[in-house]
Amino acid sequence: SGKYFEAAVAYEYVFYSQSDPDIRGKANLAKVQALKQLGEFDKAIRDLQRSFMLRTSVDYLDQVYYELALCNYLAGDYTESDAWFAQLVFFYPQLRGSGRTGLLGALLDTQSGNYKEVIHWIEKGIADSDLQNRERMMEILTAYREISTRKIRLPDKEKARLYSSILPGLGHIY
Repeated sequence: SGKYFEAAVAYEYVFYSQSDPDIRGKANLAKVQALKQLGEFDKAIRDLQRSFMLRTSVDYLDQVYYELALCNYLAGDYTESDAWFAQLVFFYPQLRGSGRTGLLGALLDTQSGNYKEVIHWIEKGIADSDLQNRERMMEILTAYREISTRKIRLPDKEKARLYSSILPGLGHIY
């Protein structure tokens, strides 16, 4: 446990030593999981992009699109993440709003300030979840609605500058 670097190297070896594209594709996805555990999201993104070159008999590209969206999100590139996510739900509309795809959609919409769409994702998750999780999802929805209706007052920089000119440090307190 915790030997993610070694696992990544082993999966890389499988990727280059095998001729079967299905095995190569699975090894590549497994390597990406190890790289994510190491926090090496840029390397994971690079390796995921080579998946498009494989001619596999198994359609696993939905996983590739999801992982590209997730790794870009985790790397802090929300615009790129949103672009990969849009491709995922375009090519695989049946995944829109379900499970981990819905969660990633909610994270992206939260990041972009699209709070009404986040509520939609949560409601979709409630509809898709089993009875045990439904109660927890309802709590999350109630809390999110409460938070999203609050008005947040951002301090005025000019007022802060004025207060600091009167009394040093007062602008920080404001």
